[in-house]
Amino acid sequence: MNINNKIENDDPVIYTVKDIQRIFKCGKNQAYELMNSDCFPSFKINCKLLVYKNKLEEFLNKNTGKTVHV
Repeated sequence: MNINNKIENDDPVIYTVKDIQRIFKCGKNQAYELMNSDCFPSFKINCKLLVYKNKLEEFLNKNTGKTVHV
């Protein structure tokens, strides 16, 4: 990122639990269940769950048309 904290095209975009809630239109508990599931590409920094945008896109492409059990 540059000094002005603007996102550059080559900077990775990282989503939080709140972002996942917004994207999937789900509640906080559902977002945490999904992000804590073994099939979801999230990671933790301290206690904060995060997922890279490109990993989320890969997950969605791989699981389109499937039922994901968390």
